[in-house]
Amino acid sequence: MLYAPSAPAQNVIAYKAISFTEAKDLVYEQEPSPRVDVAWRSLYDFSGSTLPGYNRTPSFNETLEFVKQQGTKIRLLDVFHELHCLDTIRRALYLHQYPEPVDSDHVIHCINSIRQSLMCMSDVSLVSWEWNNELGALVESDGNVHTCRDFEKIQQWASENHFDRQFVGAPAPQPPTRPDPPLQ
Repeated sequence: MLYAPSAPAQNVIAYKAISFTEAKDLVYEQEPSPRVDVAWRSLYDFSGSTLPGYNRTPSFNETLEFVKQQGTKIRLLDVFHELHCLDTIRRALYLHQYPEPVDSDHVIHCINSIRQSLMCMSDVSLVSWEWNNELGALVESDGNVHTCRDFEKIQQWASENHFDRQFVGAPAPQPPTRPDPPLQ
């Protein structure tokens, strides 16, 4: 029998009706800026979670071990991986704005990961349409209501179970390299 293991954050999941909007003043729809980047990162930058009760079961893939609490494994709730991926795609759209290059293999991975997640969750909320005279086309109506998991509660759980990126099996942090001093 195939099944997905129960998520450790399952006990905090609550549902609420949320009206999706297309308001152009939302920070997530604005051109890149430090404020926009902080807003995006604040959605997902939890590194991962320490999960003492999920150490080694057949239903979980192997993962790295947390240094500060031997035997405790680390995991990341997939919603935060997907948000990281969406932000990676967003940054790839604005290559001229970001000094660090975005790896195309990473973007392709992110597109496929988001595709799989959307298909897995399969939101069956109804979407209404209206005619837009300016565009001469059908557009999604503003305010379509969806039944959503309470994202703030999930973020709170992740924040409370956050780890500080020290784990067994990772290369030790290296001091920054400095050029050799000039010969005297």
